[in-house]
Amino acid sequence: MMRPLRIILAFAACSSWLPCARAADNLAVDASFESPLPSWFNERMGTSYYAGKEAVDGAADGRMVLAVEGWDRAGSKILSGPILLDFPQAESSRVSASAAVRSFGKTEGATFELALFDEAGKKKLATFGRLPLDGKATWQIVSQAGVDFDRDAKTCRLGLVPSGPQDDARIEVDCVGLFLGPDLGKVTGNDDLAVVEAEEMADGTIWQAVDHYGGWYQGTPSRMKMLAGPNSIPAQDNRPVSRSISVGLAGPHKLWVRFLSAPYAGRFTVALRQGGTMVAERAFVENVDQIVRAKLMDEPGGMNAQSIAASEPCRKKFADWLKAQGLTPERLGVKTWDEVVPVVADRSGASPELFYYTGLFRLEAFATLAKACVQAKKAFLPDTMLTYVNYSPPTSGGSWTERGTDLFLAHRQGGMELVWTEDWLGYSLGPQHLSDTLALCRAAGRPENRSLGAYCVGQATPELMRMKYYTLLAGGVRDIECYDYGPWYAGIDSWGRQFDLYPAIRQCNFESGAIDPYLRGTVRRKSEVAILYNRTASIWANEDNSCLLNGGFTHWALAHAGFDADYLAEEDVEAGSLSGYKALYLDGRQLGRQSAAAIADWVKQGGVLFATAGAASCDQFNRPLDLLEPVFGASSAEFEAKAAAGRPKYELRGLKPLDHLEPAASSESPAVPLDQFCYRERLDATATAQVVLRDSQERPAGTLNKAGRGTVIRIAALPGISYAYEAAQSPYDPDSYLPRAFRAELRDFMSWPAKLAGAAAVAAADSPIAEIVRYDAADRAVVFIIDHRAEPVERFTFVLPDAAGFTRALAATGAAVELKAAAEGKLSVTLPMHIADAVVLLRADAAKN
Repeated sequence: MMRPLRIILAFAACSSWLPCARAADNLAVDASFESPLPSWFNERMGTSYYAGKEAVDGAADGRMVLAVEGWDRAGSKILSGPILLDFPQAESSRVSASAAVRSFGKTEGATFELALFDEAGKKKLATFGRLPLDGKATWQIVSQAGVDFDRDAKTCRLGLVPSGPQDDARIEVDCVGLFLGPDLGKVTGNDDLAVVEAEEMADGTIWQAVDHYGGWYQGTPSRMKMLAGPNSIPAQDNRPVSRSISVGLAGPHKLWVRFLSAPYAGRFTVALRQGGTMVAERAFVENVDQIVRAKLMDEPGGMNAQSIAASEPCRKKFADWLKAQGLTPERLGVKTWDEVVPVVADRSGASPELFYYTGLFRLEAFATLAKACVQAKKAFLPDTMLTYVNYSPPTSGGSWTERGTDLFLAHRQGGMELVWTEDWLGYSLGPQHLSDTLALCRAAGRPENRSLGAYCVGQATPELMRMKYYTLLAGGVRDIECYDYGPWYAGIDSWGRQFDLYPAIRQCNFESGAIDPYLRGTVRRKSEVAILYNRTASIWANEDNSCLLNGGFTHWALAHAGFDADYLAEEDVEAGSLSGYKALYLDGRQLGRQSAAAIADWVKQGGVLFATAGAASCDQFNRPLDLLEPVFGASSAEFEAKAAAGRPKYELRGLKPLDHLEPAASSESPAVPLDQFCYRERLDATATAQVVLRDSQERPAGTLNKAGRGTVIRIAALPGISYAYEAAQSPYDPDSYLPRAFRAELRDFMSWPAKLAGAAAVAAADSPIAEIVRYDAADRAVVFIIDHRAEPVERFTFVLPDAAGFTRALAATGAAVELKAAAEGKLSVTLPMHIADAVVLLRADAAKN
């Protein structure tokens, strides 16, 4: 191996197989699948099937077989590696082949064929027979000797072709033979394996032996070491390292090398010499211009506050950071800079200013690290390589802030260039959690127009996979990686053998491909409804995620009512971004004074504000805040945080109501009763406010107030938590991830402020829990529909406003779409719906495809 430049290399094993070329010998590599290497046959071809080696009882030869599951009804071609057929000139061009096959499960009507295909795997060149699969776990032989073959087809592939219906079925293949000539030869194990651990070639100078990554492929490589060249070396010192490999059988061998593919500059070469003669050589060159993204961290968290407080460098940096903002010790609640130190939660009451800034510093520290990585990347790597981390949504408890991450800080002003998350269902109620997470991702990346990406994690059922995939597309994700924990024999694989998921993923890929030309160049329709991302309240809440989840479930309710909603950070509000919105939803007891003042001014100019339990009753230092009380027409009284919402799948479902609120008589608001969860509170209403809710003691618990040209609804409850809690009760099955029983009256109450403000809805659907998202271009619109009922519907109808002029439509699924013009420029769209779809609407003058 020559190493002309700095690279990182990790060999796992050098190994060999023997495909003999003489007419009497078997050309099928690893005929009995006994080699510990991956199968010679492709283990996957898209999502058409799954195939892999397994040790089983009763193998036809040895202990291993090739197991096949999840094949296509129309047939799946499981192709071998390329085979060079070198017919002797004096002999006829005939071939013979055989394989042992047994099947399990429901396979009535299914068959198995053994055939030869061209090198591309497209054209069938010869067949050696087809047999019915009986599901009886009995070995059968499919074979044919002396099949005529076109000798001009020099290179071909052997194919195993299962087809037909199957239900929880499995095929096992063993003893595969392929022979030149009219006769079948003996078929048995023909693998000759020689393994060399790459780290044995380390010379300690140029190449070094380093630890492999623990937890991944434990035991493979067997010593958990790898060969690496992490340091630059002068060109004159570069020299090859080598290791002799002894083989047990004569004849051609293949050298297999496994290495860690990582971004590096330059190249390295792997070569095989036999008897002093070079017989094979390959150079590996990494082209960094082809790398489109660079992952910095997975599921990151910030440094915890206790570590920051105990770290002398952090303490110094903390003080320097505060000085750079023009703050003084007096404004921080102390007398000298020597007293300015990071403060943890148990001292927050004594030093509220320092506690708040410690929380903010912790978030800024994570963002600073991210920005430093971005700057390093920009200095040495192309702009086409986008930096990102994978954010795991905090449905496992706590909040983004409690974890020490802040998407707004990390992706703005020189931050990471790609916003990335995952759709693992985990502790959530259902896949719609992803929808509000993506809304947050879009908001964080909005100023710099950051792209969105996500892992689509295989799990649960085909129906849920479809919902998750379409939620990603609807949410604006244009870089989707179907996350694969495999191979299946690695300890962390969770779904590699859930074969029923593969067709669902494949179908979604086909459908997204059908609409991709139309989706390109579109822009998400502007929302006029906003939800505040209250960083200040999250700093003070610590592990209490009640307000965060209330905002998320408010996003759900608004979507069910036909509205899209954007998240706004406090800095967005302070910068005047509220002017582009007609309604704002506000959660969180603490709020910065500048944000509170901006919200009050916006209301007076005509905005509609919906504020929940304890909202903005304290400032960023947890001191009483009365800036919003005049617009609320009420003040908070007897506020107590009694419980945290916790994980939606668990603690939230077990919450106990603290009180029951009933609509007040003669109220202008929708008459909707609801329970208090998590926070107990009553309101002291002013004379100008109308009481719309009362608690069990007939005290005010909700008010409606006019302020300037605007309107404020203030309630002493978390309606989003109530909305989710009710839907998550029996008969909801938490393992189904399909909450359906959302109360329509509560949804309408929560969307009432948006309607009161005159905010434009995206659509109105005949499903009470559908989510509809629209993307527009000059001559077309792409509309995503996700019906959270998750049931087939023969005729699903939605009405789209501002849709005059659309005369043609096509669905991603290929379903027939009916269009009917309605009054006021609206369009009624009807199609059969199976959980999710996308409809492309085209104007009369749009180019036809």
